[in-house]
Amino acid sequence: QQGIFNIKGAPVTPYTILNTYKHNENIHAWYKTSAVVNRMLYAGNVSYYDKNATGIGRAENPVNFPDRLLRSPSNKFDILPRSSFLDLIVHDSQDIVKLTAFNKNLLIFKHDDLFVVDCSPVASGEREILKSTHKGMGVTLATQVCSTPNAVYWINSQGVYGIDNE
Repeated sequence: QQGIFNIKGAPVTPYTILNTYKHNENIHAWYKTSAVVNRMLYAGNVSYYDKNATGIGRAENPVNFPDRLLRSPSNKFDILPRSSFLDLIVHDSQDIVKLTAFNKNLLIFKHDDLFVVDCSPVASGEREILKSTHKGMGVTLATQVCSTPNAVYWINSQGVYGIDNE
Protein backbone atom coordinates (compact mmCIF):
# COMPACT_ATOMS: atom_id res chain seq x y z
CA GLN A 1 0.00 0.00 0.00
CA GLN A 2 1.44 3.34 -1.09
CA GLY A 3 0.57 6.80 0.10
CA ILE A 4 1.74 9.84 1.93
CA PHE A 5 0.32 9.67 5.40
CA ASN A 6 1.98 12.68 7.05
CA ILE A 7 0.23 15.32 4.94
CA LYS A 8 -3.04 16.52 6.34
CA GLY A 9 -5.87 17.75 4.16
CA ALA A 10 -5.68 21.22 2.66
CA PRO A 11 -7.24 23.83 4.94
CA VAL A 12 -10.52 25.04 3.55
CA THR A 13 -11.38 28.63 4.33
CA PRO A 14 -14.82 29.72 3.13
CA TYR A 15 -14.92 32.61 0.66
CA THR A 16 -16.99 34.77 3.01
CA ILE A 17 -14.49 34.48 5.86
CA LEU A 18 -11.53 35.07 3.58
CA ASN A 19 -12.99 38.13 1.82
CA THR A 20 -15.66 39.38 4.31
CA TYR A 21 -18.39 39.29 1.64
CA LYS A 22 -20.27 36.62 -0.33
CA HIS A 23 -19.06 35.42 -3.71
CA ASN A 24 -22.26 36.54 -5.47
CA GLU A 25 -22.63 39.89 -3.71
CA ASN A 26 -22.60 43.21 -5.53
CA ILE A 27 -19.31 44.95 -4.66
CA HIS A 28 -19.56 47.94 -7.02
CA ALA A 29 -21.23 51.24 -6.20
CA TRP A 30 -21.40 54.86 -7.25
CA TYR A 31 -20.89 57.43 -4.53
CA LYS A 32 -20.82 61.20 -4.15
CA THR A 33 -18.26 61.50 -1.37
CA SER A 34 -15.63 59.33 0.29
CA ALA A 35 -12.87 59.27 2.89
CA VAL A 36 -10.23 56.76 3.96
CA VAL A 37 -10.07 56.15 7.71
CA ASN A 38 -8.09 53.39 9.39
CA ARG A 39 -7.17 51.80 6.01
CA MET A 40 -10.84 51.45 4.97
CA LEU A 41 -12.74 53.44 2.36
CA TYR A 42 -16.02 54.93 3.53
CA ALA A 43 -18.30 55.98 0.66
CA GLY A 44 -21.37 58.11 1.31
CA ASN A 45 -24.58 58.90 -0.58
CA VAL A 46 -24.33 55.70 -2.60
CA SER A 47 -26.16 54.10 -5.52
CA TYR A 48 -25.90 50.50 -6.68
CA TYR A 49 -27.85 47.74 -8.33
CA ASP A 50 -29.87 45.98 -5.65
CA LYS A 51 -32.18 43.21 -6.79
CA ASN A 52 -33.43 42.70 -3.21
CA ALA A 53 -34.64 46.30 -2.90
CA THR A 54 -36.71 46.10 -6.07
CA GLY A 55 -38.11 42.64 -5.40
CA ILE A 56 -37.25 41.62 -8.95
CA GLY A 57 -34.69 39.02 -9.93
CA ARG A 58 -32.58 41.54 -11.84
CA ALA A 59 -32.50 45.27 -11.11
CA GLU A 60 -32.60 47.47 -14.21
CA ASN A 61 -31.89 50.81 -12.54
CA PRO A 62 -29.56 51.60 -9.66
CA VAL A 63 -31.14 52.30 -6.29
CA ASN A 64 -30.03 55.46 -4.45
CA PHE A 65 -29.34 55.47 -0.70
CA PRO A 66 -28.55 59.11 0.26
CA ASP A 67 -28.20 58.29 3.99
CA ARG A 68 -26.00 55.20 3.60
CA LEU A 69 -22.27 54.65 4.01
CA LEU A 70 -20.55 51.66 2.43
CA ARG A 71 -17.35 50.39 4.00
CA SER A 72 -14.60 48.57 2.14
CA PRO A 73 -12.62 45.71 3.63
CA SER A 74 -9.28 46.77 5.07
CA ASN A 75 -6.78 47.74 2.32
CA LYS A 76 -9.27 46.90 -0.48
CA PHE A 77 -10.38 50.36 -1.54
CA ASP A 78 -12.00 49.28 -4.80
CA ILE A 79 -14.43 46.83 -3.16
CA LEU A 80 -17.62 48.14 -1.56
CA PRO A 81 -19.77 45.18 -0.49
CA ARG A 82 -23.50 45.85 -0.29
CA SER A 83 -23.66 44.03 3.07
CA SER A 84 -21.05 46.25 4.75
CA PHE A 85 -23.04 49.43 5.31
CA LEU A 86 -23.99 52.01 7.92
CA ASP A 87 -27.30 53.83 7.71
CA LEU A 88 -27.20 57.26 9.27
CA ILE A 89 -30.64 58.57 10.35
CA VAL A 90 -32.62 57.41 7.34
CA HIS A 91 -35.36 59.61 5.80
CA ASP A 92 -34.48 62.76 7.71
CA SER A 93 -34.57 64.88 4.50
CA GLN A 94 -30.82 65.35 4.74
CA ASP A 95 -28.44 63.68 2.33
CA ILE A 96 -24.81 62.95 3.11
CA VAL A 97 -22.90 65.84 1.52
CA LYS A 98 -19.28 65.35 2.57
CA LEU A 99 -17.11 62.78 4.36
CA THR A 100 -13.82 63.85 5.85
CA ALA A 101 -11.20 61.87 7.73
CA PHE A 102 -9.67 63.45 10.81
CA ASN A 103 -7.32 61.36 12.93
CA LYS A 104 -9.25 58.11 13.56
CA ASN A 105 -12.58 59.90 13.19
CA LEU A 106 -14.94 60.18 10.26
CA LEU A 107 -16.75 63.50 9.99
CA ILE A 108 -20.08 63.06 8.21
CA PHE A 109 -21.60 66.29 7.00
CA LYS A 110 -25.29 66.28 6.13
CA HIS A 111 -27.31 69.32 5.05
CA ASP A 112 -28.07 70.44 8.62
CA ASP A 113 -26.10 68.20 10.97
CA LEU A 114 -22.57 66.95 11.58
CA PHE A 115 -21.85 63.46 12.90
CA VAL A 116 -18.49 62.39 14.30
CA VAL A 117 -17.85 58.65 14.13
CA ASP A 118 -14.90 56.97 15.84
CA CYS A 119 -13.47 54.41 13.39
CA SER A 120 -10.61 53.12 15.54
CA PRO A 121 -10.82 49.40 16.31
CA VAL A 122 -11.99 48.63 19.82
CA ALA A 123 -11.80 45.52 21.96
CA SER A 124 -15.56 44.97 21.92
CA GLY A 125 -15.47 44.12 18.22
CA GLU A 126 -17.37 47.22 17.09
CA ARG A 127 -15.80 48.96 14.11
CA GLU A 128 -17.50 52.33 14.36
CA ILE A 129 -18.98 54.23 17.28
CA LEU A 130 -20.98 57.44 16.96
CA LYS A 131 -19.09 59.86 19.20
CA SER A 132 -21.16 62.99 18.81
CA THR A 133 -23.92 64.72 16.86
CA HIS A 134 -23.84 68.46 16.22
CA LYS A 135 -27.16 69.96 15.14
CA GLY A 136 -27.02 72.95 12.79
CA MET A 137 -23.36 72.39 11.86
CA GLY A 138 -23.88 70.70 8.49
CA VAL A 139 -23.07 71.99 5.01
CA THR A 140 -25.03 72.20 1.78
CA LEU A 141 -22.04 71.88 -0.57
CA ALA A 142 -18.95 69.69 -0.32
CA THR A 143 -16.78 72.70 -1.22
CA GLN A 144 -17.70 74.34 2.11
CA VAL A 145 -15.32 71.94 3.92
CA CYS A 146 -11.55 72.37 3.97
CA SER A 147 -9.17 69.78 5.43
CA THR A 148 -5.61 70.47 6.55
CA PRO A 149 -3.17 68.07 8.24
CA ASN A 150 -3.95 69.53 11.67
CA ALA A 151 -7.55 70.72 11.39
CA VAL A 152 -10.83 70.65 9.47
CA TYR A 153 -12.70 73.90 8.78
CA TRP A 154 -16.16 74.42 7.36
CA ILE A 155 -18.64 77.21 6.78
CA ASN A 156 -22.43 77.31 6.66
CA SER A 157 -25.18 79.89 7.14
CA GLN A 158 -24.62 79.84 10.93
CA GLY A 159 -20.90 80.71 10.80
CA VAL A 160 -17.38 79.33 10.45
CA TYR A 161 -16.36 76.21 12.39
CA GLY A 162 -13.21 74.23 12.94
CA ILE A 163 -11.93 71.15 14.72
CA ASP A 164 -8.29 70.53 15.51
CA ASN A 165 -6.07 68.13 17.47
CA GLU A 166 -6.76 69.95 20.73
